[in-house]
Amino acid sequence: MGSNNPLETMPVGKLMVRLAVPSVCAQLISILYSVIDRVYLGHIAGAGLESLSGVGVVVPVITGINAFSNLLGMGGAPLAAIALGKKDQKLANKMMWNTLCFTVILAGILTLIMMLFKNFILRTVGADESIYQYASSYFNICCLGSIFSMGTLVINMFLTTQGKNKISMMIVCSGAIFNIIFDPIFIFGLRMGIKGAALITVISQMGTSVVGMIFLLSKNSVLQVVPERLSFKLLGQICKLGFAQFFATSTESLVNIVFNRQFLRYGSAEYIAVFSVIFSFSQILLLPLNGIMQGAQPVISYNFGAKNRARLITAMKYCILFGSVYEFTGTVLVEIFARPLFRFFTDDAHLLEIGILPLRIYILGRLFGGVQWSMQTIHRATGEAFRAIIIPVFRKMVLIIPLCYILPAVTNLGVLAVALVEPVGDSLAQIFTVCVFMTFYKKQKRLLQNTD
Repeated sequence: MGSNNPLETMPVGKLMVRLAVPSVCAQLISILYSVIDRVYLGHIAGAGLESLSGVGVVVPVITGINAFSNLLGMGGAPLAAIALGKKDQKLANKMMWNTLCFTVILAGILTLIMMLFKNFILRTVGADESIYQYASSYFNICCLGSIFSMGTLVINMFLTTQGKNKISMMIVCSGAIFNIIFDPIFIFGLRMGIKGAALITVISQMGTSVVGMIFLLSKNSVLQVVPERLSFKLLGQICKLGFAQFFATSTESLVNIVFNRQFLRYGSAEYIAVFSVIFSFSQILLLPLNGIMQGAQPVISYNFGAKNRARLITAMKYCILFGSVYEFTGTVLVEIFARPLFRFFTDDAHLLEIGILPLRIYILGRLFGGVQWSMQTIHRATGEAFRAIIIPVFRKMVLIIPLCYILPAVTNLGVLAVALVEPVGDSLAQIFTVCVFMTFYKKQKRLLQNTD
């Protein structure tokens, strides 16, 4: 990667837009990929509520699987980019090879564990007798296909970190379009219901994994697949950096379980279906934001590795600006159009009646979430493992989970108190995040001044 490398020479704002646009487009399509099952399942005659609830209780398990993808991918990809910034191609290749191999090994172990303890897991996440068979069908197929869901996420991280966002976008979009086309065929045409939704999702992920791997094996990839002995030392470095995102995602799974159980305790089984829809809107806001962050991460990581402080600081500012504007705008739109958007998932008048207000309260917490997500991305992209981990620890373990029990207990608001946890907890977490970030930002400013 020489002096013509755009990560070194292109204006930072233009570069980040160039890298972010394909990622955002891919994530917008991926929104449909993520929630299309719930849209179709919610409209199954006579079983829509049960199917939607069944998927709702399995979502935390899928989130937990994704956490392990983030442990490896979100650790290995930034470290590979930092190595490229230091002109260490060999180390960058080793980072990718080790990450990919350990992903396959971990996927196999997770699949075995989940199938052996299926009944315990489903009961724990809130599957009662009324929805157990639906949850079990979805769980079986998704778990058996976990190697492809994990592979897709990790492979796309390595495509993005070397600036191949358009390739990543095309791969994600092709899988999503395939899923969208064949979902109704499998669910309604072949009358497979919830099993069809899970099966076509796994097939789509298998296709995207294979296509992404073919590109990484080609000469067009900056990072090359070079087989060699696996290094547990590198695995330790990868996991150390990726642990922040692993913790954030795995505790998101835990938070979803807690929310499900609290909605059930203070409401009814119908509120699990409501929360499934609410969580879908949370993903709708998060995935394009994640695309923006994917565009920012290579720029930040590369220039941090190259010790180009001026470009690094500029990239951090753009990252925070783009993320904040998007998240604020998206949240306002969901608040305004909550009712018609909710109708995409269900025509059940009762679910609409009990679901709109909790949705509006819960989503309000995302209003300034772009600040928090941007700053956490910067910490991860620069290898600041401690700062990257302390933010999700504080948000989830100190604020969100305790508040899930405290607010309903000290108020008479019932399920509305459960929904209120998100805006209250996130407001406090965002203040904490800014305080943590400013110490890092001031350090980089001092280093820049010392080099002037």
